[in-house]
Amino acid sequence: MISMFDQGRTPASRLPGLSPKHSFFYLLMTLVLLLAFEPFGFGQQSRDAADSSSLVKPVTRKPRGGNPLGGGTVDREAIERLVDKLGSNQFLEREHAHERLDALDESYLPILTELQAKSTDPEVQARLWSIVARRKNEILQRNNKEFIRAAVVDENHAYQGWKSFSKAAGSQDRKARFTLLAILEEYPELVNEEIVTKQDAFRIATLVASRITERLDVRGEVTDADGIALVYTASLCEDALDPQLERTCHRVFMRFPFSRNINPEFSILDQDSKGAKIGPALASMYTKWIDHAKDDQRVLLTCLNSAIPASKKIAKRILESKNATNDPDIFELAMQAMARFGKIEDAEAVDRWLEDQTTIRDVQRIAPPNAFETSFEIYEVKACDLALASSMLLHGYSPAQLVPMFRSHPLRGYSTESLGLPAKIPESYRTERCKQWREILQVQPPAPQTLRP
Repeated sequence: MISMFDQGRTPASRLPGLSPKHSFFYLLMTLVLLLAFEPFGFGQQSRDAADSSSLVKPVTRKPRGGNPLGGGTVDREAIERLVDKLGSNQFLEREHAHERLDALDESYLPILTELQAKSTDPEVQARLWSIVARRKNEILQRNNKEFIRAAVVDENHAYQGWKSFSKAAGSQDRKARFTLLAILEEYPELVNEEIVTKQDAFRIATLVASRITERLDVRGEVTDADGIALVYTASLCEDALDPQLERTCHRVFMRFPFSRNINPEFSILDQDSKGAKIGPALASMYTKWIDHAKDDQRVLLTCLNSAIPASKKIAKRILESKNATNDPDIFELAMQAMARFGKIEDAEAVDRWLEDQTTIRDVQRIAPPNAFETSFEIYEVKACDLALASSMLLHGYSPAQLVPMFRSHPLRGYSTESLGLPAKIPESYRTERCKQWREILQVQPPAPQTLRP
């Protein structure tokens, strides 16, 4: 620029009154010329900078979204322009836009989610996804804390499913809340939406069962969330429960880990802050479900294997029926359930079978008289044998006093095979043994033996 204006002029060293040491004169002239041409150059850059800063104001990052871009309101057009800059060729421009969008609070989440879905630029999608995921996680964590810590869950809380879940669980304590949150990741719709009618419950339970069946067929396993979701929805079906859905329920409820989690004592699900198990909510919902289940044998098996006291209700109903021995397997399970979970006040339903000679099971045992000969002997287990063992356990006695081969069972109270007597023994033996037991009940023993802890 200096050479353009100095053409045809005398060098500064030849001008009157100037010397080489005064060469700063050239710098001074350059500054004057730059100021003269400023409207044509720097002015345009200033306007560009002003337009860019008008999108958003400078912000300071604050936790959980903070105020939207410095406390002001951001319109949709400003957000869209920032989203466009996420795909800029300039790294610093992309980072600048990302920081400003990340500072938006959760009220702008719907707009960001919409723009993420519309974008076709991979980097824009990735950056918006990270921003949206962060906001959603913040909302989730806040809702979880409010839900667990609240003395009473507000009716307007985001987890509307709690209304129907607490009804099914018969509880509103923290253990039940932890149980509901256990299905939040895999079944968010069950947590966020209330189930109002039994028809809705049946429709949703059918969908849940279909999803679980597919998992079983493909992977051969179920998760904790699967079992909780199914027992929750199925327990609200009431009389709308159909045989197909019931079969799927049994298929899931009899499998690990649900068969263990449903036991309040052995549940392996998450614990609350005091270390208490959350199993009672599951056991309560399962108890509600079995009131409408038709397959008594599978119900009793699940209850016995999971150590659920609700099996006593089914067992007592079976034993009070006149035709209980028509199905020996169910009769056997009912007696074991009464022995495992019954109380002394339930003994009447068992004692009425003390003289019934109906054969429940034949057991083949090997009794070799010597080393060179093996003989097979048939042992019979009759209804009165089962009744005797169950009655003695209910009254706090060890059946081994009258049944020498008696063996206990950790889940069912005793092993049925250990009650059998050789088929050649006359019925009078059983009649006499029953008489001895009734005589024992008429006296007050000083310290009855018991197998119970």
